[in-house]
Amino acid sequence: MEEFEYQPHLVAFIDILGFKELVNETDRNSDRLNELLKVLHYLKTWELPDAWGLELVEIEESAQYKGVENFNISDITEATVFSDSIVVSVNAERNVNERFQVL
Repeated sequence: MEEFEYQPHLVAFIDILGFKELVNETDRNSDRLNELLKVLHYLKTWELPDAWGLELVEIEESAQYKGVENFNISDITEATVFSDSIVVSVNAERNVNERFQVL
C-alpha cells in the first residue's frame, strides 16, 4: 500500500445561496434557464488549471515588490464545482500570504 503524505493547502468552500430557488424558477422562465446554464458553464471552467493564471492578480504594491510570479497559483490549484458549491484548493507549502491573496 502506498504511503500517503498530507500537504498544507488553503481551501475555499463557496456555496451559492438561493440556488434551489433559481433552479425552480427555470421551470417558468426559459431566459433564467439560459442564464443559469451560462453561469454553471463558466464555473466549470474554474476546474481547468489555465483558469487560475496571473491575469486574475491585480498588480498592487506588494505584488510589484515581491514579484508577480510569487502570486501565480495556476499549477497548484484544484477546483471542483458540484450542485450549488465550489471548492477551491491551493497548495500552501510556500508563499502562503501571496496565495491567500489570490484565492
